[in-house]
Formats: sequence, C-alpha cells, structure tokens
Amino acid sequence: MTSVKPRRDLSTDLSPPRSTEGFWLWSLSGTDRRARIVHLTKGGRELITRVYADHASDMERLAAASLNRAERETLISLLKKIGYEAAARHE
Repeated sequence: MTSVKPRRDLSTDLSPPRSTEGFWLWSLSGTDRRARIVHLTKGGRELITRVYADHASDMERLAAASLNRAERETLISLLKKIGYEAAARHE
C-alpha cells in the first residue's frame, strides 16, 4: 500500500501545483485561500481502481462469511441509500 505524506505544511505553503509520486496534483482554490483542489492523475486513477478492486473482493468475502443473503441485500441497499444521499449533497 502506498502512503503519501506531505513534506511541508500545506496549510501555509502557496507554491505552484505539484505532483507527488505521480498519483495526484493539487492547485489553490480560486475562491478560498485555505483550500487545495486535488485531482488524481491517470496513474492515481489506475492505483485507486486496482486497490478498490482488491478491497471490494475482500469485503465481499467477509460479507459472504458473516451475513446471510437477506442481510447482504439489506446492507447493500442501505449503503446505496447513504451513497446517493452523499452524492446529492455534493451536487
């Protein structure tokens, strides 16, 4: 697992956008000088896709070992409900 640790204090650092390990880029917000906008690079998206696939498989195996079919369906339904609400709040 790759861990990215800031090498400097990002709360006061106003240097130009940069890439860390090729996974993400950040830039300053145009409206809030306290905020940084972070974008995944192609390599970052590939890493997240690969890591998420492993995570999803692990969670499915764990759910299959500990929940019956009806419980898994209920869990999926509830997680989707939370996800849709979160997405609606960020639109």
